[in-house]
Amino acid sequence: MDKKSSQQKKAWRRPGSKPKKRKFQGKLPQDHEKDKSNTSASAQKLKKSKDTSFDVPVDQTAGYSIIHFFMVFTALQQYLKCKVCDKDVSFLKWGQRGLGFKILLTCDCGEKYIDSGPLISTGYEINRRLVYVMRLIGVGLSGINTFCGLMELGNGITSSTYYYIIDTISTAMQSVFDLAMRKSVNEEKLLNAARGEPEDVLTVSVKVPTVKTQDLTIKLMKELSTNYGLAIQRHPDSVEEMRREIWAGYYHKISTDEKPQHSYCSDSWCKYKKAVRDKTVKIFKHPPALAQDVQEILKPIYEDLTKQELLERCIGGNTQNNNESFNNCVWAMAPKHVFSGKIIVQIACQTAACIFNEGFKPVLKIMSVMGVKIGPTAIHYATQRDRERVRVANRRSTDASKEARTQRRNAILDENERYEEEEGTMYGAGIAD
Repeated sequence: MDKKSSQQKKAWRRPGSKPKKRKFQGKLPQDHEKDKSNTSASAQKLKKSKDTSFDVPVDQTAGYSIIHFFMVFTALQQYLKCKVCDKDVSFLKWGQRGLGFKILLTCDCGEKYIDSGPLISTGYEINRRLVYVMRLIGVGLSGINTFCGLMELGNGITSSTYYYIIDTISTAMQSVFDLAMRKSVNEEKLLNAARGEPEDVLTVSVKVPTVKTQDLTIKLMKELSTNYGLAIQRHPDSVEEMRREIWAGYYHKISTDEKPQHSYCSDSWCKYKKAVRDKTVKIFKHPPALAQDVQEILKPIYEDLTKQELLERCIGGNTQNNNESFNNCVWAMAPKHVFSGKIIVQIACQTAACIFNEGFKPVLKIMSVMGVKIGPTAIHYATQRDRERVRVANRRSTDASKEARTQRRNAILDENERYEEEEGTMYGAGIAD
């Protein structure tokens, strides 16, 4: 069979049939971000490592700047010439993917391509950095593309590219989260050993329940919950002292002039004890005590809340305040008013746990495992953020600060109750009926 007839045979197809589409042999834009082999390898090394530190290598040259491409490179064209052909050069932006692109340099010698930033495999590092940092402040794909579009930074990133990067973040996050949990367990075991307790009995954070009944005002419910938390925080090393101060709050509230019950109270806050000390108890008048039906509701609750096994788990002063701080960290990355998928919520929870336990350094570790280079600016920011966190925590932990916050909350509750008394309830279930 000659060559011509062979070509005709190959070209023949059944009448009415469609020609086969040619298979695309190159890479789609999102495929450049799909490779996470570098992240997976780093995650596996971290998982096997016995080192529990969050130190990361620092690249002193790492850093980005926002420039006006046309203005800057048009000015450069007026001053630059090719060293080879001694002709003028021109610059164009080419092949943009997310925030990354190539700079096309053209002269009589031909065309040359320069990457706008470092690559991780074939994907631009800046895109991984952008997605994770935006996730830290609760911004997803739509927000990223809005930012890029209005800042004239490009069309943003595609949905497939975004979720490829999210998958990469999840892999890096899991390895750093495991590292943080191993470190926390080891530290807790050392503390138990120092206290002479079994190493495997670990403390947990306990949520302080809030009493709910129609006969209790919002102010009183808040006050009872606050007193319970303060009793734990003031006596983090003694179950008996915790129990004593918790019951002090209950008996203080049911005391009357005929039957004062302040044996558990402290002189620092109990006005009756202060009156005894100042010898003015004869003219002291108790505020109205809790109603009998309210006492009957509260007493079994207090008995449950002062059980030995529950208070033993509170050793160390872990209360709802810590849970609220953790929740705030999660909600900052996955806002409550915006739907988030399973992987996003998992990343948010694991990142929040790492920040809550270790400060901001684990965030840098996550980025490093992803292949993102950490520069001096990121190190400085993480250090300053941790210092500010400690400073604020120390200020808020002082008795004066706690008292001031309590007074502000109570003042707001008082004001709300006055509004309800004057105007009636304006909103609530069944009001429209």
